[in-house]
Amino acid sequence: MTTEHRTWTVFAEDGCPQPNSVGAKAYNLARLSMLGLPVPPSFSLTTDCYQIFVKANGLDRVLVSELAHFDRADPSASAAAAETIRLAFLAGVVPPEMAAEIESGFRRLVPDSSSGCRVAVRSSATLEDLPGASFAGAQATFLNLDSLPTVWDAVRQCWASIWTERAIAYRQRLGVDESGLEVAVIVQRMVQATVSGVIFTVEPVTGNSQRLVLEACQGLGEGLVSGTVTPDHYEIDRQGLGILRHWRGCEAEVVTVRNGEVRKTPVTDAQQEESCLTPERIRSLARMALRIEDRFGSPQDIEWAIGSDFPSGPEQPYILQARPITALPRTDPGAMTRAVRWDSPIPGAHWVRHASGLAEYLPTPPSPLYATAQLPRICRLLDTHSPEMGVETLAPTYVLINGYLYVRCDHRIGLATLLLPFRYWARARRGAQWWRERMLPTQLAELAALSRFDVSAAPTDRLLEHLKKMFRFNATSWDTAVRASLPWLLSEPLFCHIFNSLIRPITGGDAVVFLRGFDSQTMAGERAHWSLVRAALEAPDVMDCLANYPAQKALKRLESMPSCHRWFQDFLNYHRTYAHGSAKHDYLYSSPADDAVKAMEAFQIRIKMPAYDPAERLGRLVEERERATREALEKLSRFPLRRALFRWALAWSQQAAAMREDVFFYALQGWPAARQAIVELGRRLAGAGAFSSPQDVFFLTWAEACKAASLPTPGDWRSTVEERRSEHQWRTSLSPPPLVPAEGHPQTFVRRIKVRLKRFLVGSSNESTDTMLRGAPVSPGTVTGPARIIHSPEEFGRLRSGDVLVTPAATPEWTPTFAVAAGLVTDAGGPLSHSSIVAREFGIPAVMGVKLATRRITDGQLVTVDGNLGLVHLH
Repeated sequence: MTTEHRTWTVFAEDGCPQPNSVGAKAYNLARLSMLGLPVPPSFSLTTDCYQIFVKANGLDRVLVSELAHFDRADPSASAAAAETIRLAFLAGVVPPEMAAEIESGFRRLVPDSSSGCRVAVRSSATLEDLPGASFAGAQATFLNLDSLPTVWDAVRQCWASIWTERAIAYRQRLGVDESGLEVAVIVQRMVQATVSGVIFTVEPVTGNSQRLVLEACQGLGEGLVSGTVTPDHYEIDRQGLGILRHWRGCEAEVVTVRNGEVRKTPVTDAQQEESCLTPERIRSLARMALRIEDRFGSPQDIEWAIGSDFPSGPEQPYILQARPITALPRTDPGAMTRAVRWDSPIPGAHWVRHASGLAEYLPTPPSPLYATAQLPRICRLLDTHSPEMGVETLAPTYVLINGYLYVRCDHRIGLATLLLPFRYWARARRGAQWWRERMLPTQLAELAALSRFDVSAAPTDRLLEHLKKMFRFNATSWDTAVRASLPWLLSEPLFCHIFNSLIRPITGGDAVVFLRGFDSQTMAGERAHWSLVRAALEAPDVMDCLANYPAQKALKRLESMPSCHRWFQDFLNYHRTYAHGSAKHDYLYSSPADDAVKAMEAFQIRIKMPAYDPAERLGRLVEERERATREALEKLSRFPLRRALFRWALAWSQQAAAMREDVFFYALQGWPAARQAIVELGRRLAGAGAFSSPQDVFFLTWAEACKAASLPTPGDWRSTVEERRSEHQWRTSLSPPPLVPAEGHPQTFVRRIKVRLKRFLVGSSNESTDTMLRGAPVSPGTVTGPARIIHSPEEFGRLRSGDVLVTPAATPEWTPTFAVAAGLVTDAGGPLSHSSIVAREFGIPAVMGVKLATRRITDGQLVTVDGNLGLVHLH
């Protein structure tokens, strides 16, 4: 098209372009057109046009110079800078090659001057019409243009419009980075409208998701959008599309276009009494609006018109633009739930939400800061695992769909994959030694060095640099843990397979008995906690503080009372050593290691729970394992080959089982230090007026946080924080499907191989029924008891001895509950997850990966957990 292979124009009906090339508004028009909705013909001048125009006319230097003078505190200086920029744009010359292509596009819309067709020219900035900030009205619109010179003048004004005083101030208020800001322009054939309006797919004032709101006026809709007319108002029931409320507006005159002529005619008394729309037309517009909302995945603000785009054409409804509603009330986070869609962000790709691994520690959508600072670093390291094993990966391998982490499951298997078993074995057989002798000492030394950094005293630039180091360290620690767990990921399934098929017919028993009763840092933490409980029960002053004072006051009294001093020091040592295990990876959520008050609150809850000596329990499991091993070897004495295979598989799996918990215990040690530094950054930004609370920093992206911290004044981020917090709350309320798309991957030969491998590693389950739920059996035994539904550690005090713990997921922070619960049921997880290991170590029946268990089971309901078959019976 050009010697530089630039794309100057894109027609909406020719396909869906990238939003960064045509802006959000034009991108949405193309999506609407691809849906088959009636959209007036249009083409977009891409951001390439803007960039070349700016460079060809030296406007980049003008922008740098004038923006340096822009100061919201000095309106006159800001206005002068904006005016200088506008005049420089208007004086610019369009390169000839670009002009020729755009003229061709214009002729497709306006065949000749006698056709009577007119066009509208609108800006479409790359930051416009986005969820969270619509920038509505911040750029320019020009109507009723019929010649190239007028179109070119409008295009230049649209380019200049992103640099008006108002637009610059708006972006600065939101803290938007202006470097690389660019704008596309839409040239669209005008609809000669008889009726125009807007429709909101939720009630925008109250956030009521059961009502659509439609407003309409006669003629063109510019007066309605600008607020100069009072429109007809309709409220429509979402379910039946019936009109719930309606009142007439008030218009003094009607603005129409006929044969290229703008006409203003007074409104007669008869017109004032008539409704703009018939009931059928209202329902037709509502159906289109709901279709758009469903496809776009969020509540929409839609502009429409009824008329014709050709003087002699038929009259029909047209969709002029659609954008997200950006200011829904915070009181109704459910306002957006009806519009959610679970679509693959990459056409043809298939995704799975694993019940274990990284997704186990991200059961809810991550905060913007974690999603942009930590998660990409972890995923980049994890992406290297499959290629190292000979599996060809398709990028990206991890995505967030409606905020939830999904893993790509359509990787290719080629000839190199035939070496997978040998590569895996070569790495797995030396994994334990590699971790203990090489990686762990290096990791602990690096963490010790990072922990010596004083976050409160450091300058902000050094604090940001320290945070980057913490993010890298935590990503590497997690990656190391995953690599070190490779022996365990294969050894346990392999041992269970060998035992169940070759050994159990001779010896009887259960494979899991041989894989539990090993000491670990998790068990050491339980013993340390038991010592604290026992010491507290023997010290009346300590018990008085724990039982009668809130956590903060209890800590102060324990520290100040001589009789409590030793116990208090033991508590702090326990807190520093074992309290870093968190229910979630996301830095948004604190762990007891973050501060002593939270740790004390957790301890006060736990001391009210029934307590048992963990050393006694561990000794019982060790004795049971050793007895089962002796008996099995004795029974296999007449089968030497099977006996040798059993001893080899048992030795390897027990070596891996003994270190698995330690691997992830140490992997999470850097999380509290990173969160402490983030909160310190938030404290500084809050003190400078960026937002209200240090915790608000979690709702900025990492780039935004760095930018705000590097500026003399960080700007006002309050509206951004509130919008993202509201969106995060909404997303947290969703129930993500296990597969996207829902129908899963096509059943090819390669896919069947993958499914068989997964069944070998983690087992499989069938569908649940009304009285029986199915999941993965992870710890043997059967128990019946009342279900206790617990969603967070703050609820641990509700658990009583004999209860069946039912929870969305169980990460290290949940370990204390396993000493009390009679059984365990989780929404997520599987045989390879953390909680399955701990459940076996505590010897309680457990079934995991029971979809929607926390919703299907009611609190207090009698249930039977069958950890042998993976069944939960509802009584």
